[in-house]
Amino acid sequence: MSDARVSLRLIGDSRDYQPGEKLTGEYFVEVARASDVRAVEVSVLWYTEGKGDEDLAVHFFQRTTSDEAGDIDLRATQHFSTSLPNTPVSYDGVLLKIRWCVRVRAFLPRGRELVAEEGFRLGSVPRAQAIQEDAVSEGEGDVDLLNADTLDSDTAKAASVTSAETSAASSEGESEAIGDSKNDTPKPGDDSSSNDATEGGKSKTD
Repeated sequence: MSDARVSLRLIGDSRDYQPGEKLTGEYFVEVARASDVRAVEVSVLWYTEGKGDEDLAVHFFQRTTSDEAGDIDLRATQHFSTSLPNTPVSYDGVLLKIRWCVRVRAFLPRGRELVAEEGFRLGSVPRAQAIQEDAVSEGEGDVDLLNADTLDSDTAKAASVTSAETSAASSEGESEAIGDSKNDTPKPGDDSSSNDATEGGKSKTD
């Protein structure tokens, strides 16, 4: 089974889809014997890449085992179809990326697996641009410039969380600096300032 593999193809001329659009595809498993395929799974899913914890969620899932298939040869070409959701849309940020893909896994004897994956885009959010904020300390890196008109709320929230945390940390540092400078300024009624004024007065009188 050295040449065993899974072939996957999305049907259509484009890999760009809009929310609610139907995604269709086909796949087949190339192995020597039909009995070598114990089960096949098809998933349409999204996952995140970048800073922070990575998330993953499955939108569509289909599993077929050799017992369920009966007389159907799992090596033969199989089709799948699903309507895509509204969110989250694909996003190519500097700190965060949201990816969509179709993944097919074939399970063979002795725990062996074959995997094929085909990526696609959902929605039409433009690629984010990196900007350098003055409030961010030098060396902190770039942040995402988000388009609030085109990003859905869930995607915008996920993509902007790191930028918000960075800005908050910067603001906190500025507040502490201002507080320290205020503490260094003598206040009316301070003992040291009163004593200096009194001593100066006495020297003039004398």
